[in-house]
Amino acid sequence: MRNFIKNLRPLSLWASYLPVIIGGLNAIETLKLEKREPVTSSILLFALCILVAVFLQLGSNYANEYYDAINGVDKTKDKTLEVESRPNLEPVIYKRRFFFNTTMGAISGLILVNASTLNIISKVVMLVIGAIALVALYAYAGSKHPYGHKGFGEVAVFTFFGLVGTLGTYYIELGGQISWTYQGIWKVVLKAISIGLVIAGMLMINNLRDIQTDSEAQKQTIMVKLGAKRGITVYTTTTLLASLIGFATTRIYLLTISCIFLVILINIRQIINLKELNYKDAFIYNTLLGFVLTVILIF
Repeated sequence: MRNFIKNLRPLSLWASYLPVIIGGLNAIETLKLEKREPVTSSILLFALCILVAVFLQLGSNYANEYYDAINGVDKTKDKTLEVESRPNLEPVIYKRRFFFNTTMGAISGLILVNASTLNIISKVVMLVIGAIALVALYAYAGSKHPYGHKGFGEVAVFTFFGLVGTLGTYYIELGGQISWTYQGIWKVVLKAISIGLVIAGMLMINNLRDIQTDSEAQKQTIMVKLGAKRGITVYTTTTLLASLIGFATTRIYLLTISCIFLVILINIRQIINLKELNYKDAFIYNTLLGFVLTVILIF
């Protein structure tokens, strides 16, 4: 059981559910501001959004493990640098878990769309987005030319976990009835960008850690292309931008002021950790940044 939990990568699962929380709570805030009633079964819809996001992230994790194993990428990795120690499993086990989680994610998505109060056109659009997400999940590491090996991994997690996770939940919780104003959708778009940048930063740290081994395995991540020095600069820039967006979009200014000091300390500690090649602590601080910004972004 302990090994099973370790293989879930619990320290990184926040990348799936935090955007959903931000989208869902901002939908509640919008309903209050516009004096509207919540859609029917809003709690059920929120729970389904969480399930879809978590299942798809688990599917993505296992797919990456499976294809790295069969392509020999794992053989070049230094396991002492792993942020979350995980037991090595047979590739067939990773494959089974990959199919199970993606299947459960797809089923949860179908139930979600069917249970929503969206009109037929919106439901079709959501199903298409879900299908694209499943294809992207596989193509990340499993296609003949995996885009995760070409430097587009960060773009994918930013798009699907940050933007789609946040805005999709927001849209469904409002029953598709959104107002095209700053206080309506555009403010939430900025919040989705903020949390998406932090999630992309999590992948950047992993890829910074693996620059040498990824290069040896012909895995051309964006960090391999940039090099460690420029990669650290890009990472710190994106997390600082995420922080600034968080500060600019919150309505609870007293809370923001109290969090500013903490966020500044986190970013300073990040820079120090990365310069010292302390990727484990950098990963933990990135996770902490995600949670602190979520507190800011839900208002």
